Amino acid sequence: MKKGLFLAGALVWAVIAVAALGVLGYALFTRDTNSSWFGGLFTNSQAWDDNELVKEESFTLSGIGELAFDVRYHNLDIVPVDGDVLTVRQYDQDAENLFAASSQAGRLAITIREGISFSIGVNFTMPRLEILLPRAYAAAMTLETSSGSVDVDSAVQWGNTGIATNSGTVRLEEGIACAALRVKTLSGSVHAGAIRAATVEVGTSSGTQHLDNIYADGDVALSSNSGSVNTADITAGGAVRVSSSSGTQRLDSITAAGDVALKSNSGSINCAGLAAADCTISSSSGTLDFGDIGVSGHLETGTSSASHNTGRVSAATYRINSTSGTLRYEGLAGRGSIETSSASINIGALDIKGDTAITSTSGTQRLTLADGQSFHVAISTNSGRIDADDIALSYSDREGDNAFGTVGSGQNGTLTLKSSSGSINID
Repeated sequence: MKKGLFLAGALVWAVIAVAALGVLGYALFTRDTNSSWFGGLFTNSQAWDDNELVKEESFTLSGIGELAFDVRYHNLDIVPVDGDVLTVRQYDQDAENLFAASSQAGRLAITIREGISFSIGVNFTMPRLEILLPRAYAAAMTLETSSGSVDVDSAVQWGNTGIATNSGTVRLEEGIACAALRVKTLSGSVHAGAIRAATVEVGTSSGTQHLDNIYADGDVALSSNSGSVNTADITAGGAVRVSSSSGTQRLDSITAAGDVALKSNSGSINCAGLAAADCTISSSSGTLDFGDIGVSGHLETGTSSASHNTGRVSAATYRINSTSGTLRYEGLAGRGSIETSSASINIGALDIKGDTAITSTSGTQRLTLADGQSFHVAISTNSGRIDADDIALSYSDREGDNAFGTVGSGQNGTLTLKSSSGSINID
């Protein structure tokens, strides 16, 4: 009996402790203005409109080759200004001095400490900081926070820029032009207007990416673990890499002078249009939904159980693989191969420009030829039917499982079609 009472009492105290920690954590990290809980027992004294300015320091950035911000829990609210003077303002008379600056060998470092003061039953203080940063700062800069967000409220033109947060959101919604842009978050999302840079790299773990048009002289790299990647048009003078684990990729269009690689594990990939030198597209279980694709070199797509739904595809060479999903192409031009296990194949406007092989195990092949074709054809199937009324076929066996023929003069190589148990239809 005593043991039961002891355990019950311990459980009650554990519940009380967890509840107290929850209230304390909520009070510490909630940023609402003048908020209170439990009749004023806990209050947040942060007042964004009327806090008293308690500290202000200005720094001339002329001759500074690197600017670094190191922040713990505060948001980095950045107001771009004209000129070359950086100003940091601290509000809230109850707070200790939160920030300190050090300069050495052309590097200016601004460190912002925790800045949270509290006592149970009295108040919680999260002072406000305002950072006035030149909108045309051309040297290198890093903005790093632990749980705070980074918010830039108007368009800027910066040098090499690195932004990193753990759980805070990054907002560059009015756009950014810089020498190079690198943004990394763990659980925070990234929101950006038009981006113009020599190179662009954005990486998130669980946060979503919402990016407007991206213009890069060089490479673009976007990556996410479980968050989605959403962009408007991407134009790159170099390569484009977009990778995600479980998040969907929604890409308006991609135009790259270099290679394009799109990879998703379980998320779908949606792209309205794509043009590149070479292109690789891979997905395990997510669907590929594409508009027209134009590749001057080699195109390779690989999926496990995902379907392909595309517009007209043109490539010098191509290799298309799928296990169980349906392949639907409005058009396919070039020389290459298609291999599937149980997936069906539906291709409109098939334009043969060299030796091409299409092989399937149990899925049906339905092919519509583009106008003006000229190639030899060799067809074999074990148990499926061969239907090619517009092609004069000759059969090499009595069962009619192997056939060959010629379309036009046959000058563009041989189309080889193989199926184990699926039918083959050519229009």
